[in-house]
Amino acid sequence: MATGFGFAFGFTDQIIVEIEHADGDAIGQHGIQYGRLFAASEKNAFRGAARAQRHIGHGLRNLFARAGNSAADRVEQQQLRMTHVGGSKRSSVCLQHDSRERLHRSLAALFDCHVPRPGLCRAQRISLSSRALQKKDARPVILLTNEDVEPLLTMPECILAIEAAFRDLGNQDAVDIPRQDAIVPNAREGAVHDLKTMSGSWPAAGIAAIRLNSDIVTGPIVNGLPRRVKLHLSEPGGRYNGQVLLFSTDTGQLLAMVNDGMMQRARVGATSGVAAKYLAREDAKVLGLLGTGFQAGGQLEAISSVRRFEQIRVFSPTPENRRRFAEHYRKALDLDIRAVDSPDQAAEGADVLVTATNSVSPTIKTGWLRPGTHLSSVNRTELAAPVFEKVTRLVVNAREGGKSFTARNSPEIGGFNQGDRNSHTGVADVSKVPELKDMVSGKASGRQSAEEVTCFHNYQGLGLQFAAIGAIVYREALKRNIGLTLDDRYFTQTVHP
Repeated sequence: MATGFGFAFGFTDQIIVEIEHADGDAIGQHGIQYGRLFAASEKNAFRGAARAQRHIGHGLRNLFARAGNSAADRVEQQQLRMTHVGGSKRSSVCLQHDSRERLHRSLAALFDCHVPRPGLCRAQRISLSSRALQKKDARPVILLTNEDVEPLLTMPECILAIEAAFRDLGNQDAVDIPRQDAIVPNAREGAVHDLKTMSGSWPAAGIAAIRLNSDIVTGPIVNGLPRRVKLHLSEPGGRYNGQVLLFSTDTGQLLAMVNDGMMQRARVGATSGVAAKYLAREDAKVLGLLGTGFQAGGQLEAISSVRRFEQIRVFSPTPENRRRFAEHYRKALDLDIRAVDSPDQAAEGADVLVTATNSVSPTIKTGWLRPGTHLSSVNRTELAAPVFEKVTRLVVNAREGGKSFTARNSPEIGGFNQGDRNSHTGVADVSKVPELKDMVSGKASGRQSAEEVTCFHNYQGLGLQFAAIGAIVYREALKRNIGLTLDDRYFTQTVHP
């Protein structure tokens, strides 16, 4: 966050020095007021500002040096920017200082001292005073990491937001644009680059969102089954690339740029929670969960928010993963969660059965479905056609699927969109299947009897989900003063696009 120091010249002309410190913490706003250094016409004052630019860096080094500060060498003069403001000339010099504490010590030591101004004028007495440098109605852009986002979200609130957004979508009061993937070959064997977008607008919350992902994707065989695996290749240390941009539907301004990871987990989990609220039996007692990865945790949190289970059984192929997962959520949710040795054990007697894996092959056996079961998926490839033959009431996230645009010579990797060359959905005729928006807006029915076998099939993700979760994230980030803020001018322009 930048802190401004104003040097007043004449009556209307001013040089503003912005200081940024590397640790990113706010240090307050102060002004260093100088007396009238020269009286000149506007033209001469403008020239004077240019001369001042050559000396301010040296002068501030003197400020730090007078405070006995060893960080003086780290103060760096940046480019002078000049703009016309009303009848005055205004310019700014940006400097950097690497420590908030040392900057505070420097200013405190110089609260009332004489500072030489070589090449400008004789020494002047300085004083510090509060000074607002931004317009009161300025709205900074907030940058948020996954670590920032995680404490801002609670699953019950996410479920309410997702339900409200889908209800508005069902009533044509919100908009969603389906996912699109641009897939091209990658130099790595069996890999592709996937540029993915999805977006949606939720006027009730004043938020529009677009999700952007740039992924290197492979299709390895794991435990005899193909999977879709993203490679974490970005520096430093191997990271993924995914952002959600939140915009105001009132002004069009960019409000925030957010890592998409925690939002992705919350929006998928909360959507399954909304579906379970309408489709699972109210007396459901046993939950069977296949998968112990990132998405599986969100599914567990969401569905256990809408139903109170007496027992939860968890399976994944790696014993240590399922043991660690069960132990973590047993403590976090205060529920009886057990790791089991086979998917059959997880599914046996389950009232609610959830598959939350990255498999591109079916994970559910038809024999596991008994009267009264509610089945929920995370990926469209997890459920095969025979499963739907046993389902009494099926609801999908959305019927209209995304679209992949694939360059030639791209390796065959399934699971991007239902229209992919190597992807399946299991649903014979999705055009006749009600969507979640229909159910929550009252246009389609939820569970009608205790004997029904219901299914929520996560057929296609929606960008609107990110607007719903993003509304919570932005509100809470503002309230709690969380995230890195940047001047809106870096994201707006005077040029007509």
